[in-house]
Amino acid sequence: MIHSKSRIVFWVVLPLFYANIAPHITLQDTRYRLATASRVRLLVFLYHVCLGCNYRAVSNQFGLGRSTVGGCIRDVVSAILRCMYKAFICLPSVEEGQQSAIAWERQTRIPGIMGAIDGTHISVIRPASCDGDVYFNRKASYSINVQGFNCWYSFIDCLALVDNKKRFIDLEVGWPGSVGDGRVFQNSHLNSILTTWLSQFPSRFLA
Repeated sequence: MIHSKSRIVFWVVLPLFYANIAPHITLQDTRYRLATASRVRLLVFLYHVCLGCNYRAVSNQFGLGRSTVGGCIRDVVSAILRCMYKAFICLPSVEEGQQSAIAWERQTRIPGIMGAIDGTHISVIRPASCDGDVYFNRKASYSINVQGFNCWYSFIDCLALVDNKKRFIDLEVGWPGSVGDGRVFQNSHLNSILTTWLSQFPSRFLA
């Protein structure tokens, strides 16, 4: 039943997603070759990220060269980050934050919560650069530390802030896996604006 609902949501959301991103991933035909259609470029990206297929498998599935597949994926990711990221991953307004704080208190019995933050490691292949060892984390693997998310085979450390509905509202991505969560947060954009952002809320909403 859950999978059925997920499919319905996917097919409802996909046309809206495509409409937003198509202008930013459309290529022009040249005198030597026809450009890969924007719809195909988006499908290449979705096939790769949803199924975890490598470039060779995607290339065989769509009849495209591996370099073309790589270009499709890079262009779609760039378009999402450039044109859609701030619309969907952003700190809540005062009204939204107050509603979130009330919902957190109902769930946890703890007042004054605006969000939950934590880091995670995304596995990556050891970078070939001379400083690749800085990506070696305490779990004896290579990663990027994310207070947020990024990926490719090694470990990416990601620090993520979520609201009461488990939606990402802030991400800090790209620190080497050897860097601890505390240092990532200390140097994050969120930390630099946190006091100012929280000052908007009435004191009764803060612990």
